[in-house]
Amino acid sequence: MIDICKTNRATDESEFIPICSAEQYQKLWRPAISKLNLPMLAALPALEIALEFKTQFLSEVETLKMWAISQNETPYVQMLLEAIELIQTTLDSTDLDEYEISFG
Repeated sequence: MIDICKTNRATDESEFIPICSAEQYQKLWRPAISKLNLPMLAALPALEIALEFKTQFLSEVETLKMWAISQNETPYVQMLLEAIELIQTTLDSTDLDEYEISFG
């Protein structure tokens, strides 16, 4: 399972948000990331999002989203789009000065 780990820097409390299964990641995410040459996403599942890289990371996520939209509608593509939306929403709504975001 690939999760977003959202950790409060002050309290050290963590919330885990499931993104996709390891199987989905290997079958759909990994080939698309490789094809699109997305270096930050290629580091998944071991990645921490620092404030200075948030914009670059979200840009890569948007590129992956545009690729997914261009594909034929399949259940895997729909799951990918839902996961991307969750990543975008989580990062857009999280203050990285207060929270640490990592994937694992």
